[in-house]
Amino acid sequence: MLSPRLALTLLLLLPLVARADDAARALAARLAPLDQLSGRFEQSVENGAGATPAHSAGRFSLRRPDRFRWEITEPDSQLLVASEGVLWHYDRDLATATRRRFDDGAAAPLLLLAADAPGLAEAFVVQAPGPDRFRVLPRAADAGFREAELTFAGGLPATMRIIDRLGQAIDIRFLDLDEAPLPAGTFDFTPPAGVDVYREGD
Repeated sequence: MLSPRLALTLLLLLPLVARADDAARALAARLAPLDQLSGRFEQSVENGAGATPAHSAGRFSLRRPDRFRWEITEPDSQLLVASEGVLWHYDRDLATATRRRFDDGAAAPLLLLAADAPGLAEAFVVQAPGPDRFRVLPRAADAGFREAELTFAGGLPATMRIIDRLGQAIDIRFLDLDEAPLPAGTFDFTPPAGVDVYREGD
């Protein structure tokens, strides 16, 4: 039998759980129409108190569920490609490619944009601090980031702020968004000849 104190605690928590479920459903509803999306991005990374933020820019594409391409074109050249549970990171300047498995969007916070509703609810706790703002916290203790906040404008993603495990902030702006069909092979990746390839578990 529940003690009166425990019963009261559970009753107080019920509204919080309900609000979290509502926020997760609301975010899933915002993402659901985005079967595929492409555009440009600009991002800055805070490298510590007093340090000048590092800026980069490039292009991205996504196809739901769980297909993502993120290509930095300046100031260096790097590529992230996620498809069918595999995440590739290709650094053209260093001529290295790293392959790892991922089970959910917590492996890389940008993948939450391409997550389906069940995957979103399983991987994240979702909060809604505003009508066009969603804060997500990964459920996994070993996730690659602490939290992320996503904002929308006109039904499309506008900004994302990611706090990594070291407390660094990454601010991203999405630009020139397009929902047109993506070319075949957008999410295919094969390491070029001569590239050093590292595989998870090697």
